[in-house]
Amino acid sequence: MSIDGIARGLAASGRTRAIGMSPGAGNTLVVTGDSITQYGSTINATPARQYDLGFWVWGNALMGSAFTLLNNAGRGGTRSDVMYANLPSEVIAYAPMWCHILIGTNDASSGLAYPGFPYVAPLTFPQRYECWKYYVTQSIRLLIAAGIRVAIGTIPPSSTASSSWSNSRAQCANAMNAYIRALPGLREFQNAGIVVIDYAAAVMDPLSTTAQPKANYLQADDGLHPTQLGSYVMGRAFRDALSPFVTGGFAWGRSVTERYNYNTPTVFGPFLGSDPLFVTNSTSGTNSTSGTIVGTNIGGMTLSKSGTWGSALGTVDVAARADGFGNDVVLTVNRGSSGAAGDYLELTIGNLVSRVSADKTVYSSCIIEASNLASFGGLYLRAESAGVGGTRYGSMLERSADDDPGATAATFVNDSFVVGLRTGPLVIPSTPTTYYSRVRMIWAAPGGSATIKVGRYLLYEAPELVV
Repeated sequence: MSIDGIARGLAASGRTRAIGMSPGAGNTLVVTGDSITQYGSTINATPARQYDLGFWVWGNALMGSAFTLLNNAGRGGTRSDVMYANLPSEVIAYAPMWCHILIGTNDASSGLAYPGFPYVAPLTFPQRYECWKYYVTQSIRLLIAAGIRVAIGTIPPSSTASSSWSNSRAQCANAMNAYIRALPGLREFQNAGIVVIDYAAAVMDPLSTTAQPKANYLQADDGLHPTQLGSYVMGRAFRDALSPFVTGGFAWGRSVTERYNYNTPTVFGPFLGSDPLFVTNSTSGTNSTSGTIVGTNIGGMTLSKSGTWGSALGTVDVAARADGFGNDVVLTVNRGSSGAAGDYLELTIGNLVSRVSADKTVYSSCIIEASNLASFGGLYLRAESAGVGGTRYGSMLERSADDDPGATAATFVNDSFVVGLRTGPLVIPSTPTTYYSRVRMIWAAPGGSATIKVGRYLLYEAPELVV
């Protein structure tokens, strides 16, 4: 189902309630594993980032931000024994509805001994598998006993570019994945509701005799971590596996009344924007892109760019949404051969500092449809505020600094997609001087094209809005 379809269902149901970020509320999620998981976010930090190398960030975006992410317990270099030891403090303490596990990449290649096992390093493939299986099984038992539902992913392949690659490692990973796929059918777990997400099948080249990934899915510099494209493909697997089991989610903007000072001008309401459905002042926006992008921008928004572009390479317009909820801002871009890698367009709402005060917790959300993509480097939503102590922000699908330094346009998502983006919490700093919300669209190479539709754009204070 598309995000629009999900949103229509939410609107038709009329079921909304306000909750905070409290543990156990709504479709809450903690993710745990190794660096493949870790690279996804700094959720409980300032800034509260959710990166485009986060496969589960992509999965949640493709599901319309159905999950509220409580903690990222992923740690670089982690094996299953360390993950198991940390479950009480890093997962169970947050009391999530779901825990997502992706663990085994380091176990498959580790030669170090495990605590409690009488094995001497370097471990053989069967010994590594036996230790991993024990700790994964114990982890699932512990989570189920705590009333937490488990989603577990198969282990993506590494490429021969990885320093840890070997035939023994590939054998071990295959054995681990066979066990993961069998988990829901084991007598002990038949009624536990375990969901298996087959990342290995999504990433692996089925014709490779050495268990190699498909081209451009893993970073060339280490042959281990997914590229943005690989994370997106894994995110689609996340969405496809979990969507049948997740109901409700985020309550997207459904009315022009969800705006700042709608009823009482002297009272702060939960909504901070003036036009969540883009239906008013449709010709009064600012277009600072000169002759590059021509047309009408929505009222209250500014369109800007970076880099040196040619003239008349795109248009900005306002068009009715297919789901009936107001309008979209529509950007249609064809850069020809101009521009450079890293160039971007940005739609900004702000400065709305007069509508917030120190220590307020605020969020941004919007639905974005992307198509006709070529040489595209990604997009993200970001809410930010500056004040005493610097700039703070929350983001979703932010470009990650951990991206492969040798990345090419082929390693970025150039597939049509619809995402529902919801930033992490932004706590307004002391003596705030700015408060903005931005959608940024980035190119990965010169030239390139895109059609980007942005709509149902909410700016709001805590508590979050879920159904």
